[in-house]
Amino acid sequence: MARAVRIDKLSLAALIATLELYRAPNEPFERIPVLRKMAEPIDLIRVRADKLAAAMSKITGLETKVVPTKARAGGGSLPQQDLPSFAVALENATLTPDALTAKLRQAPIPVIARISKDRVLVDMKAVLDSEIPAIMDAVSIAFTE
Repeated sequence: MARAVRIDKLSLAALIATLELYRAPNEPFERIPVLRKMAEPIDLIRVRADKLAAAMSKITGLETKVVPTKARAGGGSLPQQDLPSFAVALENATLTPDALTAKLRQAPIPVIARISKDRVLVDMKAVLDSEIPAIMDAVSIAFTE
């Protein structure tokens, strides 16, 4: 039985390398992207949401609004752990939320949004500043087709 559950050398080396990232002085909140995003101050998320909403407000027929929301850390060790966030809510008179989210997923760089209270939410918790142009492109494409 011990042989069946014994870890091999490659898996052990990967585990050690991962655990070393969490030890001082390695600055895990700077070096591990998911920890960096989970610990990001809510003010920075709001600034990113405001920036995206302002850029999207130039698209004809699209109503945008920054709304507080809760992001999920995911499964594993943090199942259903809510994290404070902000999202850009998108509404349009001609596209249903389902149609808009489908168009966003079909963009050259897909954008995954969720639907809440009959509007599309682009949660900014996991979005990097460098990804805002790609989101803008996906939304622009959705409204030009």
